[in-house]
Amino acid sequence: MKKINTPMKTVALALFVFMLFLTACEDPASNNNTPTNPTNTSDPTEVETPSNPLETISDDGRRPLYLQGVHATSSNYEVDFIFDGKNNTSWKSERGTASDEGIMLHFQNKIFIQKIAIEAAQGNGIATVNEVILYGDDVPCGKGKMGESINLGDTYSSLFIRFGKTDNTTEVKVEDEAKKGIVRKFSKSHSIAIQNIKMWDEDGKEYRLISPRKVDGRITATSTLKPISKYSTSHLFDNQKESAWVEGIDGNGINEKITFDVSQAVDIDEIQIWNGYQRSPSVYKTNARLKGFSLGEIGGKSYEYTLRDDDAGQRVDLQVPLKNKFELKINSAYDGSKYQDLAISEILLFEDGKPLQFRLKVVEYPNVLKAKGTNLESLLDTRIANEMDYRPSGFYADRSIILRSDGTFSMYLKEKLYAETEGGDGEVFESMANGSWEIKSANATKSIIKLTGKMVDLTAALASQKGNNEQAEAIQYFKDELTIENNLIRGVQVLDEIVIR
Repeated sequence: MKKINTPMKTVALALFVFMLFLTACEDPASNNNTPTNPTNTSDPTEVETPSNPLETISDDGRRPLYLQGVHATSSNYEVDFIFDGKNNTSWKSERGTASDEGIMLHFQNKIFIQKIAIEAAQGNGIATVNEVILYGDDVPCGKGKMGESINLGDTYSSLFIRFGKTDNTTEVKVEDEAKKGIVRKFSKSHSIAIQNIKMWDEDGKEYRLISPRKVDGRITATSTLKPISKYSTSHLFDNQKESAWVEGIDGNGINEKITFDVSQAVDIDEIQIWNGYQRSPSVYKTNARLKGFSLGEIGGKSYEYTLRDDDAGQRVDLQVPLKNKFELKINSAYDGSKYQDLAISEILLFEDGKPLQFRLKVVEYPNVLKAKGTNLESLLDTRIANEMDYRPSGFYADRSIILRSDGTFSMYLKEKLYAETEGGDGEVFESMANGSWEIKSANATKSIIKLTGKMVDLTAALASQKGNNEQAEAIQYFKDELTIENNLIRGVQVLDEIVIR
């Protein structure tokens, strides 16, 4: 077993090991495939699909709640369809992905949620979800069934809806001298789909959930760090603060520009920026951050603004509203402790207090191209799960991993240490991880990939919530290297093994 989920005697050692990885965790300049002095590269990010004009929110008895952002870990249809109030639209996952996929809701402020209900969509090729697990601000806060109300009764700044057990799953038995158990795989021809999400406030009044308005247009940067797919301007509007746009010139980005060309009418009077590369606290400090910038219509007057050196979202009132084509110019920067690359993780625009985002274009992902013809290709966008009894080693493990085509991953690990006396309950350690992955090498028999991510020690998080401060830190940042060979996925730092069948 690896260092994350261990008895208390080894927690200190685990934390020490992870600290060694923090300084390098997802640093753009530390990427071995990135030149030390990359050349200027333009980064056009197209945004497309039908426009969504600003609507007047009518009073239908529900309490309007404007979401700061929403994203799904897997999307075949836009996640915003969940909130459009229509019966003929829904969010749908990619085929082959079901359990452990989820939807993240970000709120502009902490809000009280009395209860929540998630309603499934129906149709051909849609699997039934039998379980929903909820995480408020990364801590488990509820569990229930689709279509039924799940009580929460607390305040949250974010809520992650994870989909649990489904039908259309096959099982293969595994048994050898070291382990005995089953491998589960979800059908490659099925998806899961959600029709609606309902939430209620402290007075029992239903919220009307309103996702940010999406606009069509084009975003370009005067430079982007290579590889462009990893540091593209598309990351500015992906609702994931762990990814970022990173400029690609020598120095810390002074005079570089991001241009926003909107193809429809807007009246932007505020902008919110999540500064720096927010993959981890270490990465934030390691790389340069935006300090002073100018913002204004192209061909018109630009106005200067200043950000604090702070990873919280900073909302700026604009002196003059932005209408069509405008640009942000970097005037000054906070120096990185190790690298000069300047990064911005996320941007949110506002019209009269209502959030607005650019619509992202779906592209061909580099990992998909590199995986073709290798033993990794069949594993993409598929959840692989194990329930294994490692009785000779003294523990039981329930593990799963999803490697997505877009370069993200999810991993869930639950391990139970058997008590020394036969029949004892033993200790249970549970954690979940997510982040990005990339291919180091791949062929028909062996592939090696690098994971960079954030792990939430759910056991420690629950203990801390109950006032037990003797547990390990709940959130840890890590790197791991996975080798896929001989029907096994093996890790070095976090993941022990997952059997493939």
